[in-house]
Amino acid sequence: IITGDPSGQPRVIRMGQQPEKEIAYELIESDDNLYITAEIPADIQSAAYANISPDVVYLVVNEQKTRVDLPCTVDIIHSHYQLRHGVLDVILKKKKNLQKEAL
Repeated sequence: IITGDPSGQPRVIRMGQQPEKEIAYELIESDDNLYITAEIPADIQSAAYANISPDVVYLVVNEQKTRVDLPCTVDIIHSHYQLRHGVLDVILKKKKNLQKEAL
């Protein structure tokens, strides 16, 4: 869990309105990394995972995908995810000297 509160207490930030089938997540950015944290429901039927690409991450739970658009390009080789105790943590390494192109 990533803390963003000055008191050091964990908090969850909901990113806009999300349909019931999508997974609630928080996205935090540091100088070198992006962090995505998502609560995974207890009643999953298959292993939850993150499908990481340079400009988008899909959180996949029970074969349903939640799209997370990234604010910058990431290095997929040095990025990873971990599922522990019902929390999916995704750590994405930012690519140096590359800014995401405006669409």
